[in-house]
Amino acid sequence: MSAKRKPDAKPRPTSAARTRAYRERMRAQGLKPVTLWSYDMNDPAFVALIQEQSRALANTPAELEAIEWIEASLAEDDLD
Repeated sequence: MSAKRKPDAKPRPTSAARTRAYRERMRAQGLKPVTLWSYDMNDPAFVALIQEQSRALANTPAELEAIEWIEASLAEDDLD
């Protein structure tokens, strides 16, 4: 059931018109649209790749060094 409009009501702008107006306002503020693509975290192939890479790094000197750095950084920040 759709809401009834008053006879003298202005027609609502189309989705394309609202999007165009929004983008114009953003550009006027010095911004530009950017499209970011990311891996699908639910893709079984991606999950398998991440698991494989995680196993390859497990307990390596690089991983242990990174963990030490993270722990030292957290201790310095005194987040308590």
